[in-house]
Amino acid sequence: MVVKVYSGRILGILSFSLFCCMMGVGVISPVLPLYAVKLGASGTLLGLIFSAFSISRMGCTLFSGSLADRINRKRLMMFGLSVYTISSLAYLFVDSAWHMVAIRFFNGMGSAFVVPIAMSIGSDVAEPGEEGHFFGSLQMALFAGIGAGPLISGLLTDWIGTQAPFLVMTAMTLLALMGIALWLPRSIPSSSITEDKGEMSAYRFLLSDKILLRVYAFQFATALGRGAMLMFVPLLATEMGLSFMEIGAVLSAVSISTALCQRTSGDMADRYPKNRLVLVGGVTSAFTMFILPQLGSFPLLLAGGVAFGLGSGMGSPSAASIASIRGKGFGSGRTMGLYNIFFGLGMIAGPLVAGYLRDMNIISSPFVPIGFIVLAMTCLFLKDSEFRSLDGGACGEGLCSRNR
Repeated sequence: MVVKVYSGRILGILSFSLFCCMMGVGVISPVLPLYAVKLGASGTLLGLIFSAFSISRMGCTLFSGSLADRINRKRLMMFGLSVYTISSLAYLFVDSAWHMVAIRFFNGMGSAFVVPIAMSIGSDVAEPGEEGHFFGSLQMALFAGIGAGPLISGLLTDWIGTQAPFLVMTAMTLLALMGIALWLPRSIPSSSITEDKGEMSAYRFLLSDKILLRVYAFQFATALGRGAMLMFVPLLATEMGLSFMEIGAVLSAVSISTALCQRTSGDMADRYPKNRLVLVGGVTSAFTMFILPQLGSFPLLLAGGVAFGLGSGMGSPSAASIASIRGKGFGSGRTMGLYNIFFGLGMIAGPLVAGYLRDMNIISSPFVPIGFIVLAMTCLFLKDSEFRSLDGGACGEGLCSRNR
């Protein structure tokens, strides 16, 4: 049993590092699509620039998740943050859109060894019955960093220039690296019950579990919406004549509103049916996607960003805690690795779909079909009986023993 003080210390360290790292990611989001277009990127190439990050992260997460179940996770996180920091410097020397694709690929590689491993650690050190609180707190720091980044980026770009956000990105990822190196314990106990079944066999077990498959499908759908918004909202806002500051504010609103309700919704996930919180969050996000094309002013677009963020913040801690509890018998690294892979798949598909439709001169259409996908995946959580054994932090009768 991991004592509460130890768990709280690790939560604080991981939260600090994720906040710094994700602020570095968020700070470039308002300027990246505009910078790429300036370098001659078409809509499809623009989608590839955004998707390269997720393609790389998805592929590397297959390895990082498995490694996290076998070797020192502190070293893995330090490796990922080192790759992230070095590749971030390269933005200052880019002179073509294709160079940006390569840089984003290495950014994604670094990310694969940061967020999934942090969640793997969280899955192992969170006390039974407090998974929602732990993941709510962890994801609050993550989304707060992502949300603060665009707001700072808007200010820096308006006042200094387009290269300033990339300097901030490098500095923040370096700060995250220092936090992990100095404060994260070298040895972190694992509470997962694993058996060496081989890589492909282990992932087949995970993907054959109906509960985990629903969580992964929901994660994919919400990421699909978020990916489309991150690439498309700056372009939509520019056509509306909004400033960099206003674009940054809209993007920040999505993640800050997500962050603000993470802790509360995480605590609720430990007391109330987790699937119902996923339902509320998913329906809210889907409805926002439906009305987004009609929001033709800065205040309305800002309100839409807040609504989407609140929906995401309501559902994600419950989804993460379901995955954490259900995946104890499979290995936390693999379970949470796949959780992040499906997020990556959504982030790949979202920008590519939006970019293709932009080339076809269809500016607002991606949001409505993506909204229907989010709604469909949310409906997978309608039956309370199928999720009841996961409430209150229990594995459920026979669940963990089934996977021993």
